[in-house]
Amino acid sequence: MKKKIHPDVFVSAVLIVFSGWAYAQTYSFLNKTSAVYPRLCLTAITILALMILVSGLIKTLKSSKQEMNGAEKALRKKAFVMAASVFAIFIAYLLVFYFVNYFVATALMLTALMIYFGVRSWKILLLVPACYLICAYYIFAVQLHVRL
Repeated sequence: MKKKIHPDVFVSAVLIVFSGWAYAQTYSFLNKTSAVYPRLCLTAITILALMILVSGLIKTLKSSKQEMNGAEKALRKKAFVMAASVFAIFIAYLLVFYFVNYFVATALMLTALMIYFGVRSWKILLLVPACYLICAYYIFAVQLHVRL
C-alpha cells in the first residue's frame, strides 16, 4: 500500500515558506516601525501553519492505518467541487468588477454566493447586499473619503 501524505501537510509547508520569505522582505523596509505589524501577522500565520502541520502529520499517520471508504471519497469530491465553484464565482466577480463599479459587482457576487449556498428568500437576497453596501458606502465613502 502506498502511503499518502495528507494535503494539510503541503498547505502548511507552503504557508511556512511564504511566511519566511515575506518576513525576510520586511527587513528591507526603510521605516523599521512599519515592519512591526506585518511581522506580527506573519508570526501568527507561521504559528497557525505549524498547528496545521502537526494536525496534517497526525492525519497522515492515521490514514496510513486505515483506508478511506466510499463516503469519505464522495465528501472530499463534493468539497472540492464546492471550493472550485466559489472560486469561479470570485473570478466572475473580478471580471464584472473590471467593467462596472464596486457596488454593482459586489451586490451581484453576494447574491450569487447566497443563491449557491441555498438561500431562496427574496427578502434575504435583497436585504443582505443592500445593508452591506449601505454600511460599506458609509464607512469608506463618507467617513474615510475613499473613492469607490
